[in-house]
Amino acid sequence: MKSFLRLSGYIGPLLLVLSALLFILLNSYALWIRILFTIGVVFLTINRFFGNESDWHQSKRSDKPLTLRRLYRQRCVGVIVLYLSVLLLFLPVGFYYGYYLRRISWLLPFIVFTVIELYSAFRIPAVEKE
Repeated sequence: MKSFLRLSGYIGPLLLVLSALLFILLNSYALWIRILFTIGVVFLTINRFFGNESDWHQSKRSDKPLTLRRLYRQRCVGVIVLYLSVLLLFLPVGFYYGYYLRRISWLLPFIVFTVIELYSAFRIPAVEKE
């Protein structure tokens, strides 16, 4: 089980980046690309929320500094924002509750997730080193 959790941490982000690049490069809204993106999100969720060394369990440990626990929680929130991106991928173009959704509406939550990931990728090692 530990090897699956570790492997899902590598496969999930790889599928996310691959499917995002396919969206942009192919300029296609194909179903298989959306499913590939969703599978990547599910693998990333498995890695972040389950297991003894996951971000969710790291954020609950009282022996860690508060700043580090906050950073791990931010990474978990980033994955939840990524589910909004998946939802927007599968909604057709049109008006929803007064907002017009385009084909690239999924990109905004994905960018928010990316910013959270980049920030925590540099901050977590710096806080752990202190």
